[in-house]
Amino acid sequence: MMDLSLSQKYALCVLNEKGKIPAFQLEGSACLLAAALLEMQMDGIIRIENKKIRICGELSGEKEAFRPLYDYLDAPKPRSIDKVTGEFLVTFTNKKINALLDSVCAPMAEEGLVTLEPGFLGSQTHYVPDTRSVGLVIDGLRAELLEEGEISEDAAMLAVLLERSSLLKTYFSKFEQSQIKARLKELEDGPAGQVIREVTACIDAMIATIAVVLVAH
Repeated sequence: MMDLSLSQKYALCVLNEKGKIPAFQLEGSACLLAAALLEMQMDGIIRIENKKIRICGELSGEKEAFRPLYDYLDAPKPRSIDKVTGEFLVTFTNKKINALLDSVCAPMAEEGLVTLEPGFLGSQTHYVPDTRSVGLVIDGLRAELLEEGEISEDAAMLAVLLERSSLLKTYFSKFEQSQIKARLKELEDGPAGQVIREVTACIDAMIATIAVVLVAH
């Protein structure tokens, strides 16, 4: 299987059998956006500081999947997380988040990890995940989190994304969920805690913005 990025691993896990992120599960879309932002930050492309997002580098070839998001962030003034959340997640058309999903999933479609299902009358393309590929992602995460040894930043972030989007229960037993949450707590209190806190803060800020906008409407 191709070497997947954090966003691609998460996309495989969040897409349902119809190839969509459930419309009622805004946390799922929020976590996809968060995954892309955090990947870009890890690669030195952006910097997230005080809920502001600044461009500080160029996209490399392998990060072209984030072009829709990068082009939006490439503005004269830093974009706030609240502004980005509103533009990508709380709209009638979902045009921006769909463009991001397209870019993330297109390379996986070429490798057969997702199957393209054209939308009705030109609507959003659906990406049906290959169950074996999803299983490989989950098995890899299970091996890192539930066995002895070091845990990579990538695995820790994916676990937080799944937990925040209520997907741990989809892929892990209750016993495994409790073990994973305990392991994440250990990480949060240790040297790698900054990564966990950054992921959690980014997602929580987005979810809080979504809640405020929905209440206002």
